Amino acid sequence: MIETAGGGVEAGEDLNTAIRRELKEELGADVEVLCKIGVVSDYYNLIHRHNINNYFLCKVKTLEDKHLTQDEIEDFHLSTLKLGYEEALVEYERCRCTSLGRLVANREVPVLKRAKKLL
Repeated sequence: MIETAGGGVEAGEDLNTAIRRELKEELGADVEVLCKIGVVSDYYNLIHRHNINNYFLCKVKTLEDKHLTQDEIEDFHLSTLKLGYEEALVEYERCRCTSLGRLVANREVPVLKRAKKLL
């Protein structure tokens, strides 16, 4: 299952600060936020959680070491996967056979297509 990098907004953070912090932690990427792509609201029924996802188009300035938490490593098995646009679309479609895969693809694919149009 693939998802775009991201996470929560901490107390006192604005969205631009949060996305820059999350990308630094999860990818080791220092980024310039170019624009907001949009917002997606979804529900993870398996864990009874409502998510409000803010998506941004960012330009990577530098890549360094990532700083994942133990939970991200042990519980979520986060790793980095670099895919081109077409490869990502194929992978999202491949994962649609499960309810979680369908949820993720329904959320991520329209955002990916919007980002391509913006570029």
